[in-house]
Amino acid sequence: MTTKETNDTLLAHLHRDDFVRVVRHARTEANEADAMRATLLKWADRLLPYLDDHSDWTLQDAIDRYHAEHPGDGPGA
Repeated sequence: MTTKETNDTLLAHLHRDDFVRVVRHARTEANEADAMRATLLKWADRLLPYLDDHSDWTLQDAIDRYHAEHPGDGPGA
């Protein structure tokens, strides 16, 4: 049995309401994962230059320096 046939068989046995619930849940998780990934990449762009320049710094050191140099960004930016 191919993967497509297996998937089709699985989907064919799902109740309509279960399918809709699972799809909506997957969309929510995907959106949350995308948002988390975007935030992580934004902070990587901000902090990696400090971490590259100061091998002994912790993430907190880099965050503190970033906020000192960019006071308008605020803690959740």
